[in-house]
This record gives sequence, C-alpha cells and structure tokens, in this order.
Amino acid sequence: LTGLRPMLLHQTNSPHPERPARMVSIMNEICEQGLDKRCKLVPTRVATADDLALVHARDLVDRATATYPTDEAATAALGLDSDTYFSASASGYAALMSAGSVTELTTRVAQGELRNALAVTRPPGHHCESHQAMGFCLLNNVCAAVAVARKRLGVGRVLVFDWDVHHGNGVQHIFESDPNVLYVSTHRYGGGFYPGTGHPSEVGTNEGAGTSVN
Repeated sequence: LTGLRPMLLHQTNSPHPERPARMVSIMNEICEQGLDKRCKLVPTRVATADDLALVHARDLVDRATATYPTDEAATAALGLDSDTYFSASASGYAALMSAGSVTELTTRVAQGELRNALAVTRPPGHHCESHQAMGFCLLNNVCAAVAVARKRLGVGRVLVFDWDVHHGNGVQHIFESDPNVLYVSTHRYGGGFYPGTGHPSEVGTNEGAGTSVN
C-alpha cells in the first residue's frame, strides 16, 4: 500500500504498544529485504459507509470515524476501554483508511488482479465488535473485507486465520452464525488474559456451529 501517512497520525502522547513505529518498522524491513521491488504497490483508500454497514451498526461507524474537540471527548463518545485511545482529529480517518485498504486488497485478490496481498495498516481491527470499539481497534477491517468479498464479490466461502496472541472476539462474534465463514484463532487463553474469549468450546452458533475454531 502507498499513502500510509494518515495512519501514522493515529497516536497518543503516552507510551502505547499500538503506535506508529509498528508500521514504520514493518515497512523498513520490507524495503531492506528488497520485497518492495517484487510487489505491486496499491494506493490506500477509505472504507465506504455501505461496506462498513455490512458488519457494523451505523451509530458505531459514525462515532468511530468522526473528529472531536479533544481526545477525551472522543473516548467518552465511543465508550473506550483504558487500553484504547483516539486521537481527536486523526484516528477516525485512520480507521476508515485501514478498513478501506484491507477491503481494497481483498477485492483485488478476489477479482484475480493480485495473487495475494499484505496490508500494512493501522489501527488494527479484530477486537472491534459490531457495536463497540475496543482493544486498540476502532473498526473491524478484516470483517469489512470478508463481508464485501461474500456479499458484493460473490466469494462462496472465506477462511480467516488469526495468529495474534489475543483472541479476535470481534471477528468470531460477527461471523459466528455464518456457515460460510470459518474463523480459526490461535491465541493465549485463561488467567485473565485479554479479552477473555476464545475458549475451545466456542464453536459457533446456529447454522455457524463448527465454524469457530479456537
């Protein structure tokens, strides 16, 4: 992806593990290894309201993509947990760009333009629920991309493989009753480890029983 600067502006003044340096480090390594010369760089884009509405309540989309007078006002409006921050003038646009860019690359792969793709984006998304931002995540970029592939591009079935040390509660809950989306997550569970979901007994619900694998 090119045009990453708006996602670097999503930041806070206090020390935080989800910071711009994560993206910078990844891009530096890609360039140092010469992988950028073997790739087709794709421009970033913002997500559309219609795409986000496939997985999120409109109210959350409005609040998570707005600008605010202060960071504190944004935190209150979104009901964010203590681990999640919002830069009043920058985070909403960064979240839109992160979700839109993951969806763009997914679209190009699904349509056969690209064989595979890597989206270097932030903020991340897998903790964000349909109605609530949480766990560093303001919008669920992976879920938006999956929903677009399924409902707009005609992709029959999708596998989401999540190897984060934390369980992607948002991805599981958004698709847990969908028989055509298989969510496989390897993560640490128990002992109060965030977010507390993802027990092996959580296997999906209704028609989606068996499509959540923890």
